[in-house]
Amino acid sequence: MHVGVSGLASDLTLETRGHNRGYDRKDVEDCAAEGLCCVEDEDDEIEAGLDMGRVCEAVNNAGGATKAVISHDAGR
Repeated sequence: MHVGVSGLASDLTLETRGHNRGYDRKDVEDCAAEGLCCVEDEDDEIEAGLDMGRVCEAVNNAGGATKAVISHDAGR
């Protein structure tokens, strides 16, 4: 699952798509993607293999303070 971060978001955004390439910054564990991509020999835009509708519904039914929404935009 792709995790996006935005200071503009007011909800937990569950992203169904993400970019496969362009990851040139290290993560919180000081690791960088080999070849600057997530999955070798895949398209630039990749889709999550999870049923985000079910994940979103489960999050929203859990009674937490944050609402989950689904995004189909891979963004940048």
